[in-house]
Amino acid sequence: MGELAALRGDDATARDLFRQVVDADPTSIRDRLLLADALLALDDPAGVIDLLAQVPDVDGVLVRRVLAARALGQNADATAAADALGRRVRLNLDLGLTAHAREEAMYFLGIADDPAMALARAKVNWDLQHEIEDARLLLQAAQAEARVLPWRWWGSTLVSNWHRSASCWQRCRRFMYSEEAARCCGLAVWVLEWPVHGGWPYE
Repeated sequence: MGELAALRGDDATARDLFRQVVDADPTSIRDRLLLADALLALDDPAGVIDLLAQVPDVDGVLVRRVLAARALGQNADATAAADALGRRVRLNLDLGLTAHAREEAMYFLGIADDPAMALARAKVNWDLQHEIEDARLLLQAAQAEARVLPWRWWGSTLVSNWHRSASCWQRCRRFMYSEEAARCCGLAVWVLEWPVHGGWPYE
């Protein structure tokens, strides 16, 4: 439910729901990262630093630490973490690895400021996994690359305009656990099947 709240732009509710999950299972890194994303959306980078202080330096953790440190003006910490993450990303790309494509897309989108690479890695990631955050990341990367519509606008119109990509949505119902999630997935599939600079469903 936290993912759906974040999809709707209700970051406060998403934060509260993710915090409940983290409290119930403190060992879940994925849920900590989802909570970190909600905290970043709520302009609480200090909360992100505290949340991830004792978490291993996996790629997803480093991405959020860099974003939080930058927001706090901790440039030395942000640069060190960004450099470490950049080395990992380049190594993964050189070796042709795909296991961390989600984090690589986030790195290129939010840290390296390379939306073209962000979109490329988000597409690779979408081939591997189909969580709500993967659909959202794909749409965010496509929006950054094409400079079309703000993500919040996409999120606010999913319910009322999903029929514009109904065929994509129908295919997504097979593996998404709610219809609202399937609508987001349908838009993500639309991104993959139409050129980035044309054929947008809501231009």
